[in-house]
Amino acid sequence: MSLENPIKKLLWVGLIIFVLANIAQTAFVALAGLWTKNRDVWPENSRVPNIVPDFIEKYGTAQKDNWQRSINSLKRAKKIAEERRDIFDNAREDPDNRYYSEAQNRFVEEKKLANDVELKIKKTKIQSGDKGIPYYAFFSTLIMAVSLIASKRMYRDAKRIFAIKISDLKWKAPYIFFLVIFSATSLFTFSVSSIFTKNKNWIGASSFFICWKAWVTERISNFGVIMIVAIPIAIFWCLTSKDKIPNKEKIVLSSPDGMSGVRAYIAFLHGWSIAGLAIFSLGTVVGFQDYLRSQAKYSPIYFSLTFILFIVLAVLLARMFRSALSIRSLYWEAIQERYKTMKEVIEAGVSPDPTLSFIGENWMSMIAIWGGMLGLAWTVFGLFGLSKIFLSFF
Repeated sequence: MSLENPIKKLLWVGLIIFVLANIAQTAFVALAGLWTKNRDVWPENSRVPNIVPDFIEKYGTAQKDNWQRSINSLKRAKKIAEERRDIFDNAREDPDNRYYSEAQNRFVEEKKLANDVELKIKKTKIQSGDKGIPYYAFFSTLIMAVSLIASKRMYRDAKRIFAIKISDLKWKAPYIFFLVIFSATSLFTFSVSSIFTKNKNWIGASSFFICWKAWVTERISNFGVIMIVAIPIAIFWCLTSKDKIPNKEKIVLSSPDGMSGVRAYIAFLHGWSIAGLAIFSLGTVVGFQDYLRSQAKYSPIYFSLTFILFIVLAVLLARMFRSALSIRSLYWEAIQERYKTMKEVIEAGVSPDPTLSFIGENWMSMIAIWGGMLGLAWTVFGLFGLSKIFLSFF
């Protein structure tokens, strides 16, 4: 089922921006000689444009100095650990050596220390583009694919449940709002983490002070992704507005659908509440597990965008709750108008409360279910190491 022209254009524009910017980013990184090899020396050709104010350049100088001190310190620690490891390795085979009695244990300790320091050096080096850029491109493509699927599904729901076209919705204002909010948060996140941080413990080939052109094109690429992500969110915002809630005339207590004539609407709310939470939970768990697995790689500022997405999700869920509670209120109003006692209700074979399948007897139970889903996702990804296995491919 195809989408309508305004939405199609936005999808295509976002996709084209993403692809072209990603290609440009790759080209800039490759031309800077940062594509295939992690570096333990700051690139000599790293420059920022002349229009950059002096106070920003000071952050770059501080980043370079702090990073170089860190890498040099780790190299010295590695050299000392390797020397001590070799001493105890030789002592293990010489009974006359004064370290002979403790040589085996000390050898294992120093070997582990040397390996740990080597791992820190590996993480601290300037990361090559052949790992970071494909990683970013893969997850961005996955996010855009999910957004496209969601947009198509909502297009179908709009026609099937609400008997309207997307063009009939006032989607442009919420679309612009979400586009601005997500874009501003993304720019803030990567500006603070890449530019306005003096002591960075992880630097990639597309970092601002390493290859500013790659950094700029990556931000443009981000914007293309956000253009696509904002589409289903804006459409869903419109579909959960008050004027889309079925009115009292739509409540048919004896409806053959067994849900007072609003089965499709409740299924719409229920299905999207689970889908939205599942997508957000799995994405967040994978990202946070990766953060815990390698804290040298990320700054907590990267979770600002996740926080904004959580707020948006919470607001959308609240709108779904409101819609379901409105249906529940209309349902009981219809019963009170037609019947005087519960005995009459039972004898008439009235359908049960249509919202029970969604929010249960008490709407707080739904929050408990969602919390359980998030906990289950965390347990599965953390306990069985699925996030680590998944991310190891990159």
